[in-house]
Amino acid sequence: MTEVTDKVMRPDPPTIWESAYSESYEASNYGKGLSGWVLTTSHKLIEANFRHSDKFSKILEVGAGTGFHFDCVKHSFDEYWMTDNSAAMLDQIKARMHDPRIRTSVEEGRALSFPDNHFDRVIACHVLEHANFNESDMALKRWHDVLKSGGTLRVAVPDMEAHFSHYFYHKDLKALHSAFWGSQRHPYDYHKNGWDFQKLKEDLMAVGFSNIKRYDWRNTDHFYIDDYSQSYYPHMDK
Repeated sequence: MTEVTDKVMRPDPPTIWESAYSESYEASNYGKGLSGWVLTTSHKLIEANFRHSDKFSKILEVGAGTGFHFDCVKHSFDEYWMTDNSAAMLDQIKARMHDPRIRTSVEEGRALSFPDNHFDRVIACHVLEHANFNESDMALKRWHDVLKSGGTLRVAVPDMEAHFSHYFYHKDLKALHSAFWGSQRHPYDYHKNGWDFQKLKEDLMAVGFSNIKRYDWRNTDHFYIDDYSQSYYPHMDK
């Protein structure tokens, strides 16, 4: 949308499109189509090998949006902080989630205001690819800082190796537009960076992370169940 004043076209203020988009966020991101399937699957995969008996006292979710990921969380916790750079998104969380353990805060993922060594677990599901090279390095460093020693980071980003494999096999670039470049429905919905596992591992190690692993359903005690953790591109049949 644009505003016309004295024949000069100006973009709408961010609050206008931000408010409008927040109202249709889940339908736009988790609806039908390949993009919705990938995003939904990613949220489930991040939580796939946790049990109800597991506990992380303080949780931080970066780029929480309207709180879609929370419904996938299985383990127990004392505090769950949902952060986003959009106040309109977080307002939706406040309106529908009334668990007193849930807290919200408007935050930039690369400049979190929380103290160092504060969280037991950090979650970032399809957030990092929206940051440019410098911003993503800053974000990873800050996430490492706010984690306690021995804490856990779970991060999901588009896997360039898998997407390239899909393209070379199917030659269907249109199906991968969102994976490569974002859906581009608003200024925050562009992809500015990309990783395969090796590059992501190198970037994580560069800021201090260790014991970095790609999630592998074959190394779990439920490997025989064809669950969402096995739903990725290209699908690996047993």
